[in-house]
Amino acid sequence: MNKSPAAVLTDAAEILRRNGHNKGTYFELRADLPAIERPVCALGAILIATEGAPYPTNPGMFSEDAFEAAKVLARSIHSTVVDDDPVERIADWNDAEDRTPGEVMQAMTRAAEEWAA
Repeated sequence: MNKSPAAVLTDAAEILRRNGHNKGTYFELRADLPAIERPVCALGAILIATEGAPYPTNPGMFSEDAFEAAKVLARSIHSTVVDDDPVERIADWNDAEDRTPGEVMQAMTRAAEEWAA
């Protein structure tokens, strides 16, 4: 593991603040910006922080750093997904109709702080 989950989540919160928030896909599908500058979902921000792109570099597979950070974030949120898959839990939570960018960034920051404590 190259980056701790705390470092990944801290970086991801900053990426989300800078790029903006997206729902439904890892990143907003628009051609006027490079993919790493487009609005991203929570998972897209984690992927940029770990893999340098807002999507898994191996289709369907997260790097170890990305997956570990996702597990830490998934444990700190409330999702309607009841299984243990952190990617599904985060996607469901991120995409909730009333989910705000501030809530996502705050959850990332809180999860990072709790992991580092």
